[in-house]
Amino acid sequence: MEDQMQEKRPVLIVGAGPTGMAAALELVRFGIPLRVVDKYAEPSGTSRALAVQARTLELMHQRGLADEMVALGNKGLFTTMYAAGKQLGQVDLRQIDSRFNYTLLLAQSETERILREKLEESGVLIERQTELVAFEQPERGSGVQAMLRKGDGSLEEFEATYLIDAEGAHSVVRRAAHLPFDGKSMPNSYALADLHVDGDVAEDQLSIFLASSGLLAAFPMGNRRFRVIATEKEAVDKDAPDPDLDYMHAMWSAGTHIPVAFRNMVWSSRFRINSRAMHQLRYRSVFFGGDSAHIHSPAGGQGMNTGIQDMMNLGWKLALVYRGLAKESLLDTYNEERMPIIRHLVEATERATDLFNSDNPVVHSLITHALPLALSFPGIQQKGATIVSQLGGNYQKSSLSENLRCEGTLQAGDRFPDVVLNEETGTRVLDLLDPSAFTAFCFGGGLEAVKHELTKLTLPIVEHTLPVASDVVRGLLGNSAVAVVRPDGYLLCTGHPSEILNQLRAWTLRWLCLASSGHSSEGTS
Repeated sequence: MEDQMQEKRPVLIVGAGPTGMAAALELVRFGIPLRVVDKYAEPSGTSRALAVQARTLELMHQRGLADEMVALGNKGLFTTMYAAGKQLGQVDLRQIDSRFNYTLLLAQSETERILREKLEESGVLIERQTELVAFEQPERGSGVQAMLRKGDGSLEEFEATYLIDAEGAHSVVRRAAHLPFDGKSMPNSYALADLHVDGDVAEDQLSIFLASSGLLAAFPMGNRRFRVIATEKEAVDKDAPDPDLDYMHAMWSAGTHIPVAFRNMVWSSRFRINSRAMHQLRYRSVFFGGDSAHIHSPAGGQGMNTGIQDMMNLGWKLALVYRGLAKESLLDTYNEERMPIIRHLVEATERATDLFNSDNPVVHSLITHALPLALSFPGIQQKGATIVSQLGGNYQKSSLSENLRCEGTLQAGDRFPDVVLNEETGTRVLDLLDPSAFTAFCFGGGLEAVKHELTKLTLPIVEHTLPVASDVVRGLLGNSAVAVVRPDGYLLCTGHPSEILNQLRAWTLRWLCLASSGHSSEGTS
């Protein structure tokens, strides 16, 4: 299979933002040859997307990147909502089920730098001022023929086995393929500024102010720096200059009850919200992710995180297929698993934006009266925190989860929580999950009965022998002695040794290539 892989053409990734670089990091770890091209001469130096949610940080932790991100960012422990000078309610993110129990506020330029440096350590250099201008796929067979234009105007024809489009909302690939990007442009424009705020604005919370003039939000970036966003109800000329300090202060005064002074504005801009999504994330040998596939309101700070997680889902599947270890049909599950999450995200952020920006006094009154009551219930608090952190997404209805039996509260396709596995050593799930393989956790000697058989499967798998399961683990897994987790951290199946082997044999027959040779290794914790 390795010889067969060497004969294949590289994977072409278009776009070197967080989505494109996340795709590249996943593939290069599996040894997949690739090129990353980006039409811009330099990385953007502006902060843009700020929020890094808990699920993304968990995935970054597995890849050795979370520590630097957390050290540079600012932790938002709460989301607090106000109206008419009063606090309506607060969502406490410290209750979420993760070591990263907060929203991290970090400039996108820093997130991109960290990803880019990791890529360079892996031997991948981004080809800048290189733009995809056309592509086609043969009527028969697979692969992509791309036309690239360099910074000097020269053209290069390039053949790729697969193309990952992470170019963004104005994707050349999507438009050239005439693929629908349905949705709508939402009313109102928004003024945005990164600046220093002197005043009684908390630095450990995301503050949201609701008023008849629209929504205003303040996101703390650390050291008294804030991202301030305000709804502009009045029409703004498209040629109007970017907001200045006086304009942002006037917007603040109209939308909040807190007296402040603004200074040292480092960036300001205006934007309008488009809420759109593709119908399919796969077009034969082309895959779409991030803003190329879905754009929506920034409500909840979900967009960049969703694009990165798109690639965490696609990466291991594409790598296994490219290496000849899995069937081509495995790639169809990328769309099957990610599209429901994307649709729900686009619809939910659209509803929230419409609701919080409503100038209907009845709607505004309902929000200000219902929100405090709703957030007084712990269950609603927990659900809200889980949604924002993106820890609740699952693939239970995926074809990859069909006919897989699980005891306990976890089901096939659920995120495997970062619980303590060994109470003596403090070892947790994220410390052992291998993003390059399936991971088998074997409790109380369960490994001995299955490890020889596991080596016969065509499944790249790493095994860990652990003491008898703790009460927390038993609650998640029931009486199962073995749990197998996918490379992206979602549960595949649980059971006793013989059950696990039968489930894995059936699963590998359906999804993997029997002629390939899996690998297995073991560890203790």
